[in-house]
Amino acid sequence: MTCLDAMTYWAGLTPKARHADMGKEGEEMAILSVGEATGVTAEQDAALAKRLYPEGSPPAGCRMRLAGPMADGWRIVTLWDSEADWERFRDDMLIPALASIGQTMGATTTIWPIETVRTF
Repeated sequence: MTCLDAMTYWAGLTPKARHADMGKEGEEMAILSVGEATGVTAEQDAALAKRLYPEGSPPAGCRMRLAGPMADGWRIVTLWDSEADWERFRDDMLIPALASIGQTMGATTTIWPIETVRTF
């Protein structure tokens, strides 16, 4: 799924669906996962993405994926319906895919709670 596809998907949701369960007391909250992978290249990210998204579809709970260069590697930003969705993806898909190519989860990952998403 391209960034434009993800944005189109997100924009096509009703406001209620876009903001369902975001920030309600006792409810799961959407999160942004920011991974910074030192030494990783665009080519390595593309090869890993082929393993993770073979049909071009996002994993359950993933709404958007953005990736690009940073000073000493590659930054990957993903928007998830909940932290549980991100953790399930990380544990069930990402770590095994990395292991299959001889890599480990070396990226520094920061999780940010998201209350509002606006598309323009």
